[in-house]
Amino acid sequence: MTDEVKMKHMAFVQAEVGRHLRSKIVALGDVILRKQRIYLDVNYWTHLADALDGKPRHPDYSRLLSILKTRVDSDNSICVVGDDTLLELFKRKDLSKRLLLARTMDRLSAGTVIQHSFERAELEISEFLCNIEKEKPCSPPAHLVWRRPCYFLGDIFPIPGSQISPQDAALLSKAYLDYSWDQSFENIVEKLGSKSPPPSNWDSTADFINAANMEHQIEVGNFDDLFLKEADGVLDAISFDAAHRRVRDDVTGATTVSGALGVCRAF
Repeated sequence: MTDEVKMKHMAFVQAEVGRHLRSKIVALGDVILRKQRIYLDVNYWTHLADALDGKPRHPDYSRLLSILKTRVDSDNSICVVGDDTLLELFKRKDLSKRLLLARTMDRLSAGTVIQHSFERAELEISEFLCNIEKEKPCSPPAHLVWRRPCYFLGDIFPIPGSQISPQDAALLSKAYLDYSWDQSFENIVEKLGSKSPPPSNWDSTADFINAANMEHQIEVGNFDDLFLKEADGVLDAISFDAAHRRVRDDVTGATTVSGALGVCRAF
C-alpha cells in the first residue's frame, strides 16, 4: 500500500472523528457556559475532599461542601478543575487519598475539566486566526476549552491502520472516543493506580527564567516593546502546535501545516 493511500486513509479518519469530537466539545460548552463556574484553589479542594470523607478540618468545610453539592445537583454551578488541581491529584502518593480527591472532583465538577494552559493558548491563537480569515465568526475560545477528564492533555484518539477500510477505522476511533469521553477522574485514577508523574525541577526553571529576565531587561525600552516581545515569544513557542490545530480542525482538508504556520508567523 502506497504512502499516498495511507495518508488519505489517515486524513479521512481524522476528519470524521474530528467532526464527532467537535460536536461533543460544542455540546459540553453549551452546557457549562449556562452555569456559574466556581474556581477553587488547591487547598479548598483538599479540605472539601476531607469533608466528603466525613473528616472535615472545620465545620465550615462541611457546610461549603453541602452548598456546592446542592448547586451542582441543581445544574446552577460547577467547580472548575484545572492544571493545579490535577497536579495535586497525581502528587498524592497514597492511593486512597488520590481516589478521594478524584471522587470529590467528579462530584463537584460534574465530570468536566478545563484544558490545560498550553492548550488554551494554542486554541486562542487558532480561533483568532480563524476569525480573521473567515467572514463568519468562529466559536469563542471560552466555548471550546471544556473537556472530559481523559482529554485534559489534548484531543488524541487512535487511528486504526489502513488494513481496514477508512469507514470502519473511523467507526472504531469514534467508539474509542465515546468510551474515553465517559471516563471519570476516579476511573482514571483506578487505572493508573499509585503511579506518580515524572519529577519536575521547578526551582531550577524559575532560577533560569529570573536570571534570563535580569540579563535581557536592558533590551526593553518601554512597556509596548516588552508586550510585543512577549507576544512574539508566545507565538514562537506555540505557533507550530497552533498550525497543527488549524489542520486538524479544518474538516475540508484544505489547510496545510506550512500554510497555517505562515499565517501564524505573519502576526
